Parts: sequence; C-alpha cells; structure tokens
Amino acid sequence: MISTFVASRAASIPCLLTAFLDAIVSEAKSKCRRDYEKEDSLNRKLIAMATASALLTFADSSIISCRQRRGLTGTDEWSHDRTTKALELLSAPMCVQRSCAKLSVEFCNLKVESRIIQQVPQFNTRNWRCLAVDQAVSSVETAGLVFPIFLPPDVELLKDPAARNIAAKIQQLPVQTSLSAQPIMTSCVEPKAKGTCAAPVMLLHGFDSSVLEWRYTYPLLEDSGVESWAIDILGWGFSNAEGVKSYGVAAKREHLYEFWKAYVKRPMVLVGPSLGGAVAIDFALAHPDAIAKLVLVNAQAYTEGVGEMATLPKLLAYMGVSVLKSVPVRFYANTLIFTGATYSFLLDAMRVGRLHTLMPGWADATVSFMLSGGYNVAASISQVQQETLVIWGEQDKIVSRTFAEKLVGDIANAKLEYIKDCGHIPHVEKPSIFAALLAEFVSQHR
Repeated sequence: MISTFVASRAASIPCLLTAFLDAIVSEAKSKCRRDYEKEDSLNRKLIAMATASALLTFADSSIISCRQRRGLTGTDEWSHDRTTKALELLSAPMCVQRSCAKLSVEFCNLKVESRIIQQVPQFNTRNWRCLAVDQAVSSVETAGLVFPIFLPPDVELLKDPAARNIAAKIQQLPVQTSLSAQPIMTSCVEPKAKGTCAAPVMLLHGFDSSVLEWRYTYPLLEDSGVESWAIDILGWGFSNAEGVKSYGVAAKREHLYEFWKAYVKRPMVLVGPSLGGAVAIDFALAHPDAIAKLVLVNAQAYTEGVGEMATLPKLLAYMGVSVLKSVPVRFYANTLIFTGATYSFLLDAMRVGRLHTLMPGWADATVSFMLSGGYNVAASISQVQQETLVIWGEQDKIVSRTFAEKLVGDIANAKLEYIKDCGHIPHVEKPSIFAALLAEFVSQHR
C-alpha cells in the first residue's frame, strides 16, 4: 500500500514527503511544529534522513531515479546497507529536511538526548544516528504486520520493531494435561526449521513475563541456525489461562513437560532467565531425560518461594496483583532492570512487559501462583547433573553477582560467563553477545 502511494506521487521527493507526512500528522501539526522548534540540529537531520530513508526503502524505480538525479550514490539493486543509504540523505536539500522534520519525534521514536549520549561514552553521535535510522526504517517495514487475534488489542501500541515482529509470530498450540478437561492453548514461537541442531533450544522467560522477552535474541539465534522454541510459562504470557485447576510449581512443570513431549520430542537445551532459572532447575531435576544442557541467566535460583505473599488473604493477593499490573510499577521495574536506557526505550519496554497482563485470566493465574508458595529449589541445585552455562549481567541490580559464583560452585559441571555493562536481562540488553554465547554452548559436543 505504501509503495503504491509513493509511486503514484513520485513527481518530486519534496512533494512526496509533504503529502505523506500531511496525511499522517494532520491532527498533530501544531504539536509537531513545537517539537521541531525544540529539537537541535542533530535531531532535525536525524528525523529527516530516517523518514526519507524509510520512504525510499519502499519506493519504486521512479523514486530511485529521482534520487540518482539529485546526485546521491547507489544502485537500483539496494544491495548496500540501508543505514549507509539513509546517512547519504544528510546532503538532501533543506526543503526535504523541513518536510521530514514535520514528523514528530514521538512518531519516529527516535529522540536522541544529549545527556544520554554523555552517559554512555561508548556510543558516539554517529552510532546513535545509525541505530535510530535503522529503527525508523524497521518501524515502517513492520507497520503492516498482522497480529494473532488472541493477543490483546494493545499490541498495536508497541513501537519496537523487534517486539512487533516476534508478536506477529506467536501462535497457540494445544497441550493436553491433567489440569483441565480441554487442551491448554499454549502460546509459543515455533522454529522455522526443526531437526537442524543436535539439541533444540527452549527459551523460558522470567517472573510474570512472556515470549516477547526474546524479541532481540530470537532472530539472532534463527540466523545462527539454532533450532529455537520460545514458550510462555503456564499462567503467564499469552496462553489461555482460563479454566485451569492450578498454576503452581507442579502445574507449570507438568504443562512444560507435556508441551515438550508433544512438540519438541528430543533432549533440549533449556534456557531460564531470572525466575525462569528456578523453573529450569526444577524441570531438569524432575525430567532429566528431557534436558541435554542447562543455561541459567541471572537466575533467581536461591529465592525461597514468594515469602509472606503465600499467606495473604485472597482479597489482599488480588490487590497486590493489581499493583503489579500498574504502569508506574512496571516502568520503575524497568529502570532497575536496564542500564543506561533512554526514556523512550523504557516506556516501550513497559508496554511490552505489561501486554500479557491484559489477557483474560491473568490475575487469577498470578494469584494462584502466589498462594501456592512459588519456587524453592535452593536446596536441590547441587543435584543438577547436566552441563550448565551460567550467563550473568555484571551490573544486575536485582540479583547479586555473588549468586552467579554460588551457582557455579554448587553445580558440578558449570561454567560462568559475565557480560559487561549489562543488567538483569542480558538477552534484551546485549542480544548479540548473549546469542553468540548461547549458540557456541549449544554447538559444543559433550
């Protein structure tokens, strides 16, 4: 649709951009004008080149011809890196830049604050600009995604292209258990190709989270040829959480095992981040036949259940769950989880992390888990026999790195890999490093 619109109005790039932007921001022109006046020269050029690049990515040969007539380098095949192409547009006429700048900073999700650049010295101005351009182009590319009907409508509010991409891939597979008369429709992301690895990888998530947690790492694992499953733990994520007898530890274990028997069917590398580490340890001890290797990521393995929350009256438990769902609590949690993140990133990460709480039955499932007592695997960790990789973000403000060393000491066949300048969720903060460590571990022969 965008390509047809662009091609039909390709008389000139300035006219094209003006028409396109006017259609989008017709109700926000005054706000955009104020935003434009507030932005410094760097941000104005950033918005200009990002928007123009996004449009050109979808343009046909007539637009490419216009680009060439203006003296910009490149070929019709678009084989060069799209960020490099976008950076070339910095030399575009000011009329183009002024037209592009009408698009608000919030729409592009590209605000580059000088104070953030100063706080993160390893990112120079050009790096931030390249990153922002890439996100702008990706935002246009993911604008037409079709999301599964069972996801909450608020999925449309997500701006992060990676989150939108993986959300579009989520499906529900039926899993028969003793927990309900009907199969539990279980949300997961299924690998494109199966049987490509000696051991498939199963990606769990942390406490009260979802498969969206793997939005950055999952594509990298796919590109590395790793057969990867991402699954929502029973009671969380986007599975059907209604009509299930229990959401306690035993129920979560049974559900995961039945999923493995029905779909994975081979010993797997089980990856557990945060509380998912306790889930992984509990599962490995109960079903060693299903586990080839274990990966624990900033694991909350020494937490002794949910503490006093297990004794709360049900009314108070529901009140606590309501607070857990709230925007302020979710946003504040992200400030602890991520190191050096921008406000716009934290805001969208809050939307991503909160989306599953809008599913029917979420509150009941979470209260059921709390009142069940939660996970308490500390005394059994030394019984883990599988080869184990412990990955730890050095700057974790939630779980101390001393527990990483304790895990390696308690598990006979374990090794530890630290990730620098990283907090509680390495697979979100440092996906490239994390994916490389995991892919190498999976490929190693025992």
